[in-house]
Amino acid sequence: MYCSIFLYILHFQRKLWIFHYLIQKLNKKLLFQKRCQWVHQPLVQRLLYLSPMPHLTHEAKQLWMKMCCKDWWNRIVLTEFTGVEWKENFRISRASFVKLCDLVQGFMSPDAAFIREPIPLNMRVAIVLYKLGSVAEYRLVAHQFRVNKAMVKKFTYLFCKGMVEGGLLNTLICMPNEEEAVDISRRFKASHYIPQIFGLIDGTHIPILPPSYGYQDFVNRKGWPSYVLQAVVDDRCISVHVGVEQTFGLLKAQFRVQQKRSDFHYTFVPKMIATCCGLHNFCQKEKDCGNTNWLDEMNTHQYPQPAQAANQNYLADNSRARQTMTTYMGRHFPL
Repeated sequence: MYCSIFLYILHFQRKLWIFHYLIQKLNKKLLFQKRCQWVHQPLVQRLLYLSPMPHLTHEAKQLWMKMCCKDWWNRIVLTEFTGVEWKENFRISRASFVKLCDLVQGFMSPDAAFIREPIPLNMRVAIVLYKLGSVAEYRLVAHQFRVNKAMVKKFTYLFCKGMVEGGLLNTLICMPNEEEAVDISRRFKASHYIPQIFGLIDGTHIPILPPSYGYQDFVNRKGWPSYVLQAVVDDRCISVHVGVEQTFGLLKAQFRVQQKRSDFHYTFVPKMIATCCGLHNFCQKEKDCGNTNWLDEMNTHQYPQPAQAANQNYLADNSRARQTMTTYMGRHFPL
């Protein structure tokens, strides 16, 4: 009996030795494979592997969500703001603001299914108008309305994309039909004594933050990056002061985000510019003209604009048209 137990123990130890030998052989094989991979690795990866890793500490979140205080909007803006204060902050009158909310409620209203109380429609539109009407960053607008910066960006992008892609912009910016063109040309002739004119064309530059790759594609002849906004203006905007240049001035004075480089992505800036033009036309249709002091404030902070040289490539047809206009003016309005 003792002999059988002794033989069993020897047999068990022999199995352990064999198992230990196989494990050592496997470890040597794995070590050899790691050394082969180490030789073929770049030098940078070796240095990163040998450098000590920083000790990362996990900080537990103190709260799941941060409560937003709407006291400034609910108690001050909606109840205590006068008409002048409302227009100074949101760049349109209170009546125009209500109509604008009705127009954009299709793509700006909060979802029907929500867990927490959403930001109402009028506050969303006010955040967008405050952003477009100022040169403030997302952080300042968010601090003013006591919301998150991501909310300001979300509402601004949602508003501009809805205006451009939703079809609302096509109703605000469009060429006049034949009857409207005749009426505009008649008013132009009555005010400036020049017939057959139903629009003034001009351009202006909107500063942007261009990408690092392809930067030169956005640089104008003055050496700074911009988008070129070219527009045709009818006679309604001339009542502000004179000419199409003053219309561009009123556009930039009303929506001041176009006066300097904003924090919008350069691919989104065209939608922002088109939205500002649509809002400008909306205010003109509602006879909601901008304040004259906005132009004075913009002139005190004048940003550089590139000078446009005259085109020297004159054609014969253009010369004939200019000569006809000169003859007409000299015959009917002699000096």
